[in-house]
Amino acid sequence: MSAEHLSSNTIAEKVLLFVRTDDGVSATGGVSVLCAEHVEARFDRATTPLLPLGTQALITFAGGGLNRRFGTRAFLESREEHAADRTYAFAPLDRDHYVTRFVEPFHRGVLRRAALRVKPDAAWAAAVEIRVGDGEPFVKGELVDLSVGGASVRMPKAAAAPFAIADRVNVRIVFPDGRAPLTAQAEVRRARLKYEHVTLGLKFDFPSPAAASVADRAVTAYIMEMQRRQLEGRVGRGWRPPTM
Repeated sequence: MSAEHLSSNTIAEKVLLFVRTDDGVSATGGVSVLCAEHVEARFDRATTPLLPLGTQALITFAGGGLNRRFGTRAFLESREEHAADRTYAFAPLDRDHYVTRFVEPFHRGVLRRAALRVKPDAAWAAAVEIRVGDGEPFVKGELVDLSVGGASVRMPKAAAAPFAIADRVNVRIVFPDGRAPLTAQAEVRRARLKYEHVTLGLKFDFPSPAAASVADRAVTAYIMEMQRRQLEGRVGRGWRPPTM
């Protein structure tokens, strides 16, 4: 694998790094650089002790669209001090395992989520509904864009009143071909007001890798077909799901 890396500008979904040293010190930081040689993460100086270079620890990754955590042993390769935080760079002890089991799949996932995104045509858009809790009614919205990692949904300002940033919501997406609707939990990551409409940015959160795989196939099939239709200028005609 090349030395090219993903930086915090590339990793749109925050990846957390949990560190536990061999002598029992624990710390949690946010990943800023992820590459084959090492991982860099920023830690709050007020709550994170100064670790000596060479410190060995178990480092565990979570978040960032990961279906499950990944852990590996590493040593502290370098550190930088800043006004409010300190950056630690940890190098894995088993580099091949770290690269093949985590870095390469994670890079592919980031690139895939970035590439597989579509703005649906109004003539063949999926319907989307959101609600805050299981007992609450669904609120209908307009699907602005959709990816395997999340969606943007626009709705009138009044309809969006129940939703706030960081809320956990239930989402139901009904595809225009009649296939089973996609249901998922999601986190409201952003809310943008423009005139009398609010656009909510949602990040999907699936309860298991199996559920994520089912949703991935459904969303990917829809995106690929929509992209084909947009390229061929045949939106609104008969559709047959692509073979997955």
